[in-house]
Amino acid sequence: MKDVKKKDINPLCENCEKKCKQSSSVVLISCPNFEMKPKQLTIKFEYRKKK
Repeated sequence: MKDVKKKDINPLCENCEKKCKQSSSVVLISCPNFEMKPKQLTIKFEYRKKK
């Protein structure tokens, strides 16, 4: 198999759900089509130790 390099994506576009990704060399101030990707939140539970 060929070694596939991940395309450098603009940081603003990395968090977007749309497929109109821009390269990291482009300077984006804002995007009218921006839709935030849903993130899975994790909650760490800490239990007290019984004495």
